[in-house]
Amino acid sequence: MTDRHDHSGWRVYALLGFALVVWGSAFAGIRVVVNDGSYSPGQLTFVRLTIAAMTLLCYALHRRVRLPALRDVPLVVLLGFSGIALYHTCLNHGEQMVTAGAASFIVALSPVFAVVFAMIISGDRPRPRVWLGMAISFAGVTLIAMGDSGGIRFSPGALLVLVSAASGGFFIAAQRPLLRKYSATEAATWFMLVGAMLTSVFAPGCLHTIRTAPLKATVAVVYLGIVPGAVAYLVWAYVLARLPVARAASGLYLTPVITVAIALVWPGEMPAMLTLAGGVLALAGVIVVNRTR
Repeated sequence: MTDRHDHSGWRVYALLGFALVVWGSAFAGIRVVVNDGSYSPGQLTFVRLTIAAMTLLCYALHRRVRLPALRDVPLVVLLGFSGIALYHTCLNHGEQMVTAGAASFIVALSPVFAVVFAMIISGDRPRPRVWLGMAISFAGVTLIAMGDSGGIRFSPGALLVLVSAASGGFFIAAQRPLLRKYSATEAATWFMLVGAMLTSVFAPGCLHTIRTAPLKATVAVVYLGIVPGAVAYLVWAYVLARLPVARAASGLYLTPVITVAIALVWPGEMPAMLTLAGGVLALAGVIVVNRTR
């Protein structure tokens, strides 16, 4: 994997589109599994992350990736907890109560939280437009929560997904020192392994669940682990090695739109109009924040 930039290669953009589609499908897949009821949200988290970690580990052994230096292990563990274990645990529990589309719009706020955590870490003072963008985004999240809860109240599910977005934002902001030393593939493998180990508290009963769950639910869990959980991370690393980060990351704004489209078919749900309006508002705020950087 090289660091050269290829702005025109159709293969790079095709792979970027693939990553966006499968990440968009992950929200729908999670919704299908948690609605099925055969896997608890905790079991889904552990089984999915274990499958993803084993897939990445096989690739890592094939590529002979390096182990992290001992001094970097605490940060690897912290990021594996925040960006993998906490993120997926809160998201899976949250999607019991909110639609796939609503969850994807809320998680799209991760870049906003990343800006906030970056300011805390670096000590920079935010520009006024950063605060404006944040206010727009959180107004959008309020509308999403109201639309999915069917009233003027903040859905507990939306709050859990918001915690996912915040943990994802911290994950984005705090991993930069590691990415200066290691490849994205190496870092993704370590984070996923740590996340799988930390969610092993949900392991009891998983073997029984796998044996007794409907085949379609288990197939969905395996898909979530291998494709959005492992393959997409490797594809993302490939894309980042060949496109400017800002250009690649801007494609993530399409993920909620893709999720809503996929959720119409799988699991067959349409977010309320208030949820869609809030999603548009939330994305607008994210764009404002990132343009000010």
